[in-house]
Amino acid sequence: QVDYSIIPSQDTSMPDGFKFFSISLPHQGLITLKRSLDYETAQKYQVTILAVDRSSAVEMRLSSSTIVIVDVLDEDDQDPVFVYENCETDGKTCKKTQYTAKVTSSKISGVLNVDPDQIRAVDQDSLAAPVSYSFISGTPSNFENFFKIDSQTGSVTQIAAVQESSIKQFTINIKAEEQSSKRRSSTTELIIDVLAVDHSPPIISANSYTGVVEENAEPGTYVKDDNYPELRPLILKVIDPDLGPLDAVPEYSWELTTTAFQINSEGVLIVAEHGLDRDNPNLGIYTFQVVAREEGGDTKPASAPITLTVELNDTNDNAPWLPVYPPVSIQAPGTKGQFLTRVTAKDIDVGVNAEITYSFFNPTRELEEKFLIDSATGEISLKQELSKGDFYILNIRATDTGGLYGSTTVDVSVGRGPNTGGPVFTKPNYSSKVSEDAQLNTPVLTLETVDPEGDSSLFSLISSNELLPFEVGSSSGIVRVVQSLDRETLDEYIFTVMAQDPDGLASNTTVVITIIDVNDNGPEFTGLPYSFRVDEGKNNIPVGNVL
Repeated sequence: QVDYSIIPSQDTSMPDGFKFFSISLPHQGLITLKRSLDYETAQKYQVTILAVDRSSAVEMRLSSSTIVIVDVLDEDDQDPVFVYENCETDGKTCKKTQYTAKVTSSKISGVLNVDPDQIRAVDQDSLAAPVSYSFISGTPSNFENFFKIDSQTGSVTQIAAVQESSIKQFTINIKAEEQSSKRRSSTTELIIDVLAVDHSPPIISANSYTGVVEENAEPGTYVKDDNYPELRPLILKVIDPDLGPLDAVPEYSWELTTTAFQINSEGVLIVAEHGLDRDNPNLGIYTFQVVAREEGGDTKPASAPITLTVELNDTNDNAPWLPVYPPVSIQAPGTKGQFLTRVTAKDIDVGVNAEITYSFFNPTRELEEKFLIDSATGEISLKQELSKGDFYILNIRATDTGGLYGSTTVDVSVGRGPNTGGPVFTKPNYSSKVSEDAQLNTPVLTLETVDPEGDSSLFSLISSNELLPFEVGSSSGIVRVVQSLDRETLDEYIFTVMAQDPDGLASNTTVVITIIDVNDNGPEFTGLPYSFRVDEGKNNIPVGNVL
């Protein structure tokens, strides 16, 4: 004998019937249903049957398996559902199935344009029974005097004009019913608004026709009323003379002749583009027109345009700019307070954002002691006298109130001043002594001069009373021995030295050099030969003198 049982399937390509079917009597192999089936969930199940023999030795029992495919037959157990394209679903059906439409007072619209789509329902079963449509109730109760529904297509048609003064809205309940034995059905709601006749176009009003907003404001930033910029935004409203106090207010779209701004759902004028810039070469002022149009197509009347003007307030988004300046050259020594140059920065911002302060950037102590810059005007002047040949590099910074800055440099060179006079010796005359045995190149004295312009002097010999054994250094002014000296030959030298500046202006001085004697000669007799006479017999008397 053989026992039968259902085991879980290993094949996942088809729904497993293990939980839905059973074999109550193992020895008979009769498959029975233990849970209800849903055709819409699964149309087929695979049932794996295990057959095991009844050998007395359990370990010797043999088995085999087979698969039974069970087809599920559909039955009319699902109500029809209303559907439309791209609807939000709860898995299988559309969640929201309320429909809306609009008609105009005193007009017959014919087939209604229904939102979100034309009314349509489908049978959820695979039987796909045809669906018929009908009105079942509504308010006001005389709704069927004005509308009818096509039982086959679900299209709703207006058959009589509605007077707006009496009726503002219809709410109609619609039934979709399957044409089957069970007559399963569903309902939905259609809301029809009665619009006023467009006798007059809408009118735009604004709390201000001029507004302000910061340049570079982010999109979405409110444009403020220019008259009350700290208190309120610039707001636009639409007034429709056709609407009564109880009429529903239609939706309006805004049309602007600029892409820089737009109007949000609250009627507030807002920034629409990034990077609105008021700085040159931009104008910083936008003047544009606004039109309001009732939504529903270009055939809807538009309002007369209004003109708005929006000015961009300056923000500190530009650094000052300094040009390149030519070098400045002055004559030494200059004077305290002497004007050198003026630097002027440009800042395309305006107002307080364009206020600039001038300063030296990282100046050395020497520069701070010698130069001054006016923080307000950029004027650079001297604080003390300078020496010719000096050269300075002034690093200058122009800083605005927001800390943004620009930089430049000014080179200052100091040249010769006017030559007001030649060099002047520090003494009216010079004198010195030197030993007659002095070595060659021995310095005797140093001549010194002072020049009003600080120029160096060129020294030269211009006169003397003998061929001089001395020379003077042309740039040093040092008088040196250049020949052997002999006091016994000449014991004093007097000569004139000239000091001359580069422009040829000169002055003279007198130099006196005395030669000091040294013991370099033995005694010599003078008046040789000597001849004396003396009487004989004389004693202790002078005979004569020798020198």
